[in-house]
Amino acid sequence: MPESVFLNEALLAPNNSREKETCRHSEVEEAKAVLRLVPIWAASLVYGIVFAQGPTFFTKQAVTMDRNIFPGFDIPAASLQTLPVTGIEFFYGQVPNDLRSMGLALYLSILGVGSFLSGFLISLIEKVCGKDGQRDSWFSNNLNKAHLDYFYWLLSGLSVVGLALFICSAKSYIYNLKVNTRG
Repeated sequence: MPESVFLNEALLAPNNSREKETCRHSEVEEAKAVLRLVPIWAASLVYGIVFAQGPTFFTKQAVTMDRNIFPGFDIPAASLQTLPVTGIEFFYGQVPNDLRSMGLALYLSILGVGSFLSGFLISLIEKVCGKDGQRDSWFSNNLNKAHLDYFYWLLSGLSVVGLALFICSAKSYIYNLKVNTRG
């Protein structure tokens, strides 16, 4: 892997230097383990963008729709949510014991950065599609005039691209089979 070449250089003592200035082998291996996760992290950002949509437009749609199935029985506007445990377990389990908080931070940053990118995407679409004032934005306050379907198609397309990137990253990923236990 490319990171191996420059990180292995950290093990070599520079000319005319003391041995203490070099990195320990375990430190270099820990850095490699974290860097191997970067492509998977980047490919997972699309998931973060889509995940951020739950409390936004889905809620806006639910508020405006008729939720009566039959008299006396209403569907609650809140949606069911599942915990993304698999991602947490992956990032947590693929880093050395001493860096487990880094693994958890990597996973949580997918959600945070994805949420930021989601806001950026919505702002960009609003600026491009609603700029002339002659046509309704994809995100018009009147859902009958809005085009959230276009936005969901865009998210679907991004998800396909994200899945393809994830599969490529996963195929080249070297899985850490070592059991991370202390003691």
